[in-house]
Amino acid sequence: MACSDTANTLPASATGHDIVIIVLDTVRKDRLSTYGYERATSPNLDSMIATARNFDNAHATSGWTTPSHASLFSGLYPVAHGATQENWRLTEDVESLAEVLGGAGYQTVGVAGNVMITAERGFAQGFEIYHESWRSAKMHARDAITVDWVKKFLSERDDPRPLFLFINLIGAHGPFDSCGSSCGAFGAKLDGQITNSFWKDYYLGKRGLTDAQYDRLSRLYDAEVKEVDANVGRILKQFNSRHDPSTSFVAVTSDHGENIGDHGHVNHVFSLYESTLQIPLLIRYLPKLKRGRDSRPAQLVDLYPTALDAAGLLEGRSATHGRNLLVDAQTQRSVFTEYYRPDQAMLRLFPDGGGQDNHRVRKYWRRLRSVSRDGWKLIWGSDGNHELYHLAIDPTEATDLIDAPDAATVRDKLLAELESLVAAYGDGTSLADDDTSSPSPDAAAREQDGLDHETQEELRALGYIE
Repeated sequence: MACSDTANTLPASATGHDIVIIVLDTVRKDRLSTYGYERATSPNLDSMIATARNFDNAHATSGWTTPSHASLFSGLYPVAHGATQENWRLTEDVESLAEVLGGAGYQTVGVAGNVMITAERGFAQGFEIYHESWRSAKMHARDAITVDWVKKFLSERDDPRPLFLFINLIGAHGPFDSCGSSCGAFGAKLDGQITNSFWKDYYLGKRGLTDAQYDRLSRLYDAEVKEVDANVGRILKQFNSRHDPSTSFVAVTSDHGENIGDHGHVNHVFSLYESTLQIPLLIRYLPKLKRGRDSRPAQLVDLYPTALDAAGLLEGRSATHGRNLLVDAQTQRSVFTEYYRPDQAMLRLFPDGGGQDNHRVRKYWRRLRSVSRDGWKLIWGSDGNHELYHLAIDPTEATDLIDAPDAATVRDKLLAELESLVAAYGDGTSLADDDTSSPSPDAAAREQDGLDHETQEELRALGYIE
């Protein structure tokens, strides 16, 4: 909590208000009771609604951890910050939220449960303390370790500076065994049959899933979400006991969702459907944001300018791609998302390369981009295979209208808008520049270069490398 003796160290414009951002890794919005889900998966977030703004139309910028966290930290879309499925690092030339806040006098502390956002990959830049809790425990126990670390840090903290605290909770990520005290909450028990390699066998045609198995996966996932929600409650209880809830900025969101049979997919690879893009976003900041539901389109890039405004540090900053949700009242906006050539998935399926030639998965060897506006969504593929959905009447994207004559005008308009967005955000690049015909034969070596043994073992455990 900000104290009076920090007044001489902060810029005159600064509020000194504490900033907390909690990312619920792999939590899709429609699995939270906070957003109307039938199972009681998020009682703590439900309680948070009493003082927070609940964004009903929030989206990630990609369907994967690395690009989405990079967007949150930088306020930029992947086409600009460059941390994508093809490049797993956030470069030093990107100014992070932690760097801005730290430079203004904040104590900056990050806790990472996911190996994809390590210091080695550039995600610790600007953080005074960056604790990688993934090094301390296996997946099923990691969030408990994270929570214990955060509670201890907060209880022992004796620092007059305002605090920026970032936390990544990974409990909802596969392999569906991280439900903790919530295991069995929805009628499915752990039996060791589902591991983090099941998605690999699924895409290679070695394993199918019956309706009953999908249902079981769904219940296990919901139990994980419930446990993640419980951990959010534990963190906020400790934070609120030591910091002023009336002035602190607290945001709870996700980096992406998860496919559990949606569109024939599992895991969060190869697609830009709403099941991997729709995310929760709750913001509690009483000085400027009233409680209630908010239907404005929001994306992870918005947290950068929004948090800086809460800190009183937004004025004079260079432009980002995000909108300041504390003041921007616009309801019209395009939602822009990206999924680059899936090196991270193909390396797992084909450690020695060759995935682009395999008949089962070669259709996924492409880049994807999507733009949504006015109830319509276009998914663009670099291989020329595009999709069009009328989300206003088809929210599950069941009917592809890309070739429908009466939707041709909408299709062409969205294609033109997507071209414009890529050029604007990508410093003049074009959709025509997205040639993915050539594979990355050195991708495996490149992405593992310089990583210690512990990091490589964790990447294997999560299914990112063989």
